[in-house]
Amino acid sequence: LLNSLQDAIDEQERAPHTSDAAAIRMYHRADERFHRLIAEHADNSALLRAYDALGGHGQRFRLFIGVGVQDSACAIAEHRELLAALRRGYGPEVYRIMHAHISGVKERALAEHAQAERIEQRRRAPSRVRASLTGAAD
Repeated sequence: LLNSLQDAIDEQERAPHTSDAAAIRMYHRADERFHRLIAEHADNSALLRAYDALGGHGQRFRLFIGVGVQDSACAIAEHRELLAALRRGYGPEVYRIMHAHISGVKERALAEHAQAERIEQRRRAPSRVRASLTGAAD
């Protein structure tokens, strides 16, 4: 398991960290492999079902809003920290790091969404100004 997790992290680092669909897919495959390995080896069928239900929604979100994988450095560092804790074999430390990783991913995803909304609002602003000057609706 530990060597496979290391391989998945190495794949994440090799993936291009850009916003194009192919780069996102390459990063996502490695990221998905890392998380699936943990879910499969947790001996917790509910966790694995929850993971399967989430699928690649996070990666699809990034594709949809066009920002790419912006948090790869953070995620990879968190994965490395988690792997080191798993190697040490101390459960409470693994739990703490895993919880921090999940919280961090959530916070970064919300920040990415807010950024995408700001960009979209700026993009639309000129058409609203033109519409208000001409009396036309947006």
